[in-house]
Amino acid sequence: MKKRQILLALLLLIFFCTIGFAGDYEDFISKGDKHYHNMDILNALKQYEKAYSLNPDNYTALSKLTRVYNDHGEELIELDNDKRAEVYIKKAIDLSEKLLARFPDSSQSYTYRALSLGNYAMFVGGNEKIKLAHQIEKNAKKAIKLNPNDYLPYIILGIYFREIASLNWLERAFADTFLGDVPEGTLEDSERMLKKAFDIDGDMIIIHYQF
Repeated sequence: MKKRQILLALLLLIFFCTIGFAGDYEDFISKGDKHYHNMDILNALKQYEKAYSLNPDNYTALSKLTRVYNDHGEELIELDNDKRAEVYIKKAIDLSEKLLARFPDSSQSYTYRALSLGNYAMFVGGNEKIKLAHQIEKNAKKAIKLNPNDYLPYIILGIYFREIASLNWLERAFADTFLGDVPEGTLEDSERMLKKAFDIDGDMIIIHYQF
C-alpha cells in the first residue's frame, strides 16, 4: 500500500512539474515575442534565452534566439560597437549551426545560417569574405527553394550580390588562385533580389533601407 502511495505521489509530482515547466516556457516565449514586436531586441533576447535554457532542442526557442542574436549584433554595429557586436554574431553562428543540424527541413534553418554567416562576413577581410560567400549563397538559395514566399533570404542574396560586385581585382585574383572559383554577382542581381523581397512584403523597413 505504501509503495503505491509513494508511486502515486511521484507521478503527481512529475505531472505538476511538467505543467509548470511548459507554462514557464510558453510564458518566456510570449514575453519575448511582445518585446520583439515592440523592437526591444535585447529584452526579447533575454526572454528567449530563458525559454531556450528550459528546452534547448525546441525549434521555436532555437530559431527565435538565433534571429535575435543576429538582430542585436546588427543593432550594436549601428551603434559602432563592433567588438561587442562580433560576440553576438559569433553566438548566432553557433546557434544557427545547431538549428540547421537539428531541423534540416526548415527553410528558416538555412535563412538564419546565411544571415549569421553574412553578418560575420562584415568583420573579416576580403579573402575571408570570399571563403564565406559560397556558404551564404548556398544557404540562402536553399531557403528560397524550401519557402519562396519568405522575404528575408532574398534580402540576404541582394546584399550578397552587391558585396560580390564590389570585390576588387586583387580579391578576385585570390579567389581564382586559391579557391578555384570566383563568386558571381552583379548590382543588377542585387536589385532583382531586393525587388523580389519588396514584392513579398513591401512594408518591411529593412527592404527600403537596403534599396
